[in-house]
Amino acid sequence: PVEIGVDEDGIAMNQFPVKKYPWPQLNNVVIKDGLITIDFKNNKILQKELASDISPELEAEFNNFCSTHLSSITS
Repeated sequence: PVEIGVDEDGIAMNQFPVKKYPWPQLNNVVIKDGLITIDFKNNKILQKELASDISPELEAEFNNFCSTHLSSITS
């Protein structure tokens, strides 16, 4: 299964070859209702179902982390 990693540099997917997307290439990244949605600036959207449920607190923390990194690019 594809794993998606998120850190200060952006997003990485463990496909072959590994795909890396820095924050400036992204419009939005959000987890909601068991799905992660990655919205790219080139109008591509990627959605993946999460392998397991996460708590509302962890979901909010993740979304806040992504929002903070995305907003720092436009500032």
